[in-house]
Order: sequence, then C-alpha cells, then structure tokens
Amino acid sequence: RRGALPDADRCSVAVVNPSRAGTTSYHVADGRAPPKVKYGTALEIGDVPLSRLADEAWWVVFWFGVTVPAAEAAAGRLKRGPLAVLYEVLLPYLAGDSLDRAIAKWEATARRRAGRAA
Repeated sequence: RRGALPDADRCSVAVVNPSRAGTTSYHVADGRAPPKVKYGTALEIGDVPLSRLADEAWWVVFWFGVTVPAAEAAAGRLKRGPLAVLYEVLLPYLAGDSLDRAIAKWEATARRRAGRAA
C-alpha cells in the first residue's frame, strides 16, 4: 500500500503466509485461548521507502533466496533456508531495522492513528 502525500515515496509491505510450517517463529501468535494457539497469516511492515522495494539487488536475492529447493535447506547444506532469507535478511532490509522492531513500530503507529480516527 503506497503512502499518501507527503509520504508518497513510502509504502507498506504485507507478507501473507497461510501455512504454519516453519513460520511460527516469524508471525504473530495469540495464545489467549490455550491450548489452541492462533498464528497471524499476514505480516505488515510500514514506512518502507519505495527505493528499497525497487532495488533490483533485493529482487535478485528474493528470487534466488526463496526458490531454493526445500530438500537442500532441510539437509543443512545452506546457511539459511528460504524462509530465513525472507524473514531474517530481506524484510529487515526493507524495514531498515530488525523485523521485531519494525513490526512493533508499525503496530504502534497504527494504534495511534486508530485512536485519532475514533
């Protein structure tokens, strides 16, 4: 989602992953109703400069990083598997910070905006 003026050079990026296989440590979990833990399927990072999203090197790393055969990652032949490349390298680069801090900052901003709109 692209920002409105004066933030037209920024956007928010959402990663949607409905599969819990291997992503439980990356997506937000809600454990308020044990023993059933619910995991968020969407992860949104806001305030991303469009220049980072348009970076060709980012897209090359994305393409080669996430298309690695799962068997190679499972065999331990790689330093990082496809999901680790996405969540530990690519998304933090877009956010310009660690993924945890970027998500916390974006969620706090969304709560403030929702409070003003009410």
